[in-house]
Amino acid sequence: MNIPRYALTLLAIPLTTSSALAVDFNVFFEDTSTGVDWTGVVDTTTDTLSISQWNTTGNEFYLGQSSLPIIFNAVTGSDGSFDIPDTWDGTLTNWGFVSENPFTTYQWTDRFGSEIAFDLPNTNGVGVGVIETYIEESIIGSGKGATVTPARVDRTYTNSAATHDPINSRTLTATTFTTTSAEAVPEPSSAMLLLVGAAGALTRRKR
Repeated sequence: MNIPRYALTLLAIPLTTSSALAVDFNVFFEDTSTGVDWTGVVDTTTDTLSISQWNTTGNEFYLGQSSLPIIFNAVTGSDGSFDIPDTWDGTLTNWGFVSENPFTTYQWTDRFGSEIAFDLPNTNGVGVGVIETYIEESIIGSGKGATVTPARVDRTYTNSAATHDPINSRTLTATTFTTTSAEAVPEPSSAMLLLVGAAGALTRRKR
């Protein structure tokens, strides 16, 4: 075994470890006025929110089990993505989360366990901290002089943990919104992984 080369490889490993941290936040949302609460995880590496559990009391609707987990992307502006800081304090200022799929593609169930039927456009995402509003196409005038405004989805940022309920045309605003930081774990760089492989190869070659 080539001891000097092997030792040099091992010494190089700490120097090539990435300083990037994978930080997860456990999130709890509760609106006591409607009896809706959900729990999820925010990942600052992928800039996503994953809701794993949705609970209700009273007459409220809830997400069907087949739709969980529901994944959201962090967004800002009209169509931009947002880079969640590893030091996130739970605030949603001019940014929020929008589901990867439209609202009506998920299974929503009433308190009796019956699936809810929709008469809604299939373009609105589920939002947390941002409300998406579908604006239908409009035509003013006729013929060559007509003015056409194409259909679009507008975003309004609530600057709070709130989500729009298009089933009842209301906004659910968190009475309680807590974020608990999980332990940050260093992510190994590609260089480190290559060196680990090289160290193993040197060991095998010299046996």
